[in-house]
Amino acid sequence: MTIAANHGHVLVVATADVTAAANKTYDITGTATHGHMVTVTAANFGTLAGNHSINVTTTSTNGHTHNITVVCA
Repeated sequence: MTIAANHGHVLVVATADVTAAANKTYDITGTATHGHMVTVTAANFGTLAGNHSINVTTTSTNGHTHNITVVCA
């Protein structure tokens, strides 16, 4: 997983989330001083389950967003 222009944010997608394949919203605050939310859709989870990467964008906070590339390991 790669978070563009990262400054402490963390996203962890559990295997169980991929298996469940239901829309899920994650808080990626991590050690950053502010939070962002990112939603992974059921279709995204299907793509991950097929061993392909997805690209998602966080909500805007403090005037910026982050693009995230997620892959299954």
